[in-house]
Amino acid sequence: MKKMSIRLMAVLLLTLPVAAQARVSYKACQERASIDSAQYPQRIDKDTTITGVSCKQAEGRVIYVYDNKLDAPRSQLPKGAMKRKALAIRSMLCTNPSLTALLKLVDMEYTFYDSENKFIGTITNRIEDCGSQWHN
Repeated sequence: MKKMSIRLMAVLLLTLPVAAQARVSYKACQERASIDSAQYPQRIDKDTTITGVSCKQAEGRVIYVYDNKLDAPRSQLPKGAMKRKALAIRSMLCTNPSLTALLKLVDMEYTFYDSENKFIGTITNRIEDCGSQWHN
């Protein structure tokens, strides 16, 4: 998951405005998601497939959304699986300088569904989530 997500986010970073204080506009996010959608579905690790991407707005912020499908039904997910995924995603976003730069431009959300397309949960990351514990 890490290598694929880093590559996809790096592409996003390179194609969005990089002004120091500028956040990505909703329109720019939608345009990028439209382009990126051609890459999906795509398996990113042994049990997860990104099925698509989109953008949304919430609380005045633009959010780039990855829709993920897990290979197992919700009832078969190990206890704590989503918490571990959330920590792994946050660690990836907050410790990689390129991804942290991207997170300054747009919030990232990962929505998960089980193998029966039942909603499991959402993991949203903002630059504010990258506190001092994530920096070397």
